[in-house]
Amino acid sequence: MASVEAKDYVVFWNFWRWQYLSRNAEYQKEFLKSRKDLEKTTKDLLKAYFRKQTINSDILKSVVNILDDKTYRHFRLNDFLKKAFSLDYDVDSTYFIGRISLLEDSVVEYFQDYFGYPPVDPSKGTNSELILNKLQGGFLDKDIFLPDQLPHCLDFSRIDDSHINYVMCLNKPLDQMLAEIQYLYNSSKQNSFNNKLTTSERDELLNDADNAYYEIAKQILLNKGISFEVKDEPRAIGLWLWDFIKHKYGNKKLPHKAHADTIRLLKEKFSIDRLGYFNSESSVFRNMYHRTEACINSFEVLSMKGESRKKKTKR
Repeated sequence: MASVEAKDYVVFWNFWRWQYLSRNAEYQKEFLKSRKDLEKTTKDLLKAYFRKQTINSDILKSVVNILDDKTYRHFRLNDFLKKAFSLDYDVDSTYFIGRISLLEDSVVEYFQDYFGYPPVDPSKGTNSELILNKLQGGFLDKDIFLPDQLPHCLDFSRIDDSHINYVMCLNKPLDQMLAEIQYLYNSSKQNSFNNKLTTSERDELLNDADNAYYEIAKQILLNKGISFEVKDEPRAIGLWLWDFIKHKYGNKKLPHKAHADTIRLLKEKFSIDRLGYFNSESSVFRNMYHRTEACINSFEVLSMKGESRKKKTKR
C-alpha cells in the first residue's frame, strides 16, 4: 500500500482545502450566481417548450432539482413534466438536458479554471464545531465530510481486458490532475474485480493503483509549492475561531476584544488540553485565526506559520 505519509498528506490536503474553499466569499458568490443562471435558463426553456408566459415556482424548483441529479435526470424529467402539465404524451427530455448541459459545462470550466474545483454547494462545508468534537474524541474521519462531486477529465483508453493506457497532462489545474489520478485508481480497482485475476495478481494491481494515486498526488502538490504540516488540531481550532467571529460580526469591523472574547469562549467550550494547547498563549490562537483567514482568502492549504494575510490572485 502507499506510504502512510503520502496518503495522509493527500487526504489532509483534500479535506482542509474544501473547508477553506467552501467559506471563501467569492466562491460562495459565484456558486449562487451559477444557480440563478441555471434557474433562469430552465425557466426560459419551460416557457418556450410549453408556450407559457409564467411557470409555477414549485414546478421550476422541482425541475432544477431533477436536473441536478445527473445520473437519473433522463428518466425522472419526462415522468415529472407529464404529471405536472397533465400531458398524455412524452416530453423530449433531451431538449432540456442538452441545453442545460451546455450551461453546466461552461460553469464547470470556469470554476475549474479559477478555483481549481467544480461548482459544489458551499453549504456542504463541515461545521467546525463538529470537527473539533471529533478531534476531542480522538478520531476525525475526513472522507465522510467531503462532497461527492469531483472534476471530471477522462483521458484514457483501454488496450486489453486487464490494462489501462493512461496519459495525464501536467499543465492542467491541480485538482483536475488529482481527479484524473483518482479515476485511474478507481478504474484499476474496478478492473481487477471485473477480470479473472488470481488473488495475488489482484492484490498487486490494487497496491500499484493505491501507490500511484497517493504518491503521485503528493508529488504534484509538492511540485506546486504546496507544503504543510499534517496536523488537524490547529486548523480545526482556527476554523472554529473564524466561523464564530464571522457569524457574530459578519463583515463589520471587529471590536477590540473580539479575538480575546472568542478565545476565552473556545477554552470554555472545548477541552483544549486534549487538543494539545492547554498552556498556549492567546497569540498562538490569534495566529491560528489569521492563518485560517489567509487559507480561506487564497482557498488553499497554506502553512499555519508565516504571514497572516495572503490573498488570491487570478491564475
